[in-house]
Amino acid sequence: MSDILIYVPEKYRNEKSPYFDEDICFFSKLHLHPIDKEWEHYWKLSKIPKNIEIGKTKVMFTNGKFVIARGIIIDVDDESIFFKSLEQVKLPQPKKAPTRGFTYVNNS
Repeated sequence: MSDILIYVPEKYRNEKSPYFDEDICFFSKLHLHPIDKEWEHYWKLSKIPKNIEIGKTKVMFTNGKFVIARGIIIDVDDESIFFKSLEQVKLPQPKKAPTRGFTYVNNS
């Protein structure tokens, strides 16, 4: 089992994204999130990760330099991953960031 790392383009960090929740920008959601840690979010992907363990695999979001947020994957469908416990962090990237989609990283 691996965690996944997703690059969040700068545009979508501060504007609404067609890939993330669609109701508010990524950073605004991070600032509102501590109100309810059980809030469920989604991120649309063209290819869904395999070998993930629901409730254990982490999704990490990067700005290209640091991991800026992470959460726990709670479900997947044919076009999205769903996650909760989204938290803002500033951690070293575990590997080079993808420019599109996601990459697998070792469990942390």
